[in-house]
Amino acid sequence: MEINNALYAILSACFVSALSFVGVFLLYFKSNKLSVILNLLICFAIGTLLGNAFFQLVPESYFHMESARLTSWLILGGFFVFFILEQLLHISHKNKKAIKPYGYLSLYADGIHNFVDGIQH
Repeated sequence: MEINNALYAILSACFVSALSFVGVFLLYFKSNKLSVILNLLICFAIGTLLGNAFFQLVPESYFHMESARLTSWLILGGFFVFFILEQLLHISHKNKKAIKPYGYLSLYADGIHNFVDGIQH
């Protein structure tokens, strides 16, 4: 039984790792077709993240925190911090049209996520 579980874990890790190469294959499309596909994939990714946050992570956080009021304020504060960060990135990159501030926002969010995840474990 343990061998089957280990095999499933290894196969699923390989499958998830192989999925990360999808972006490389998207480079072979023409630019107009690529923009349509990327818009659909971005919409799908945003929907997946919001669905995970609001249907799984936020309700679970109410069980792990001491007070629901503190949890609500922390969630609202997280939205506010990233809203302000996005506005600051838009202001600082207003004259630079080639650089999209969403990439920097994604890097900052990923760095904060990795830092907090490292503290948790």
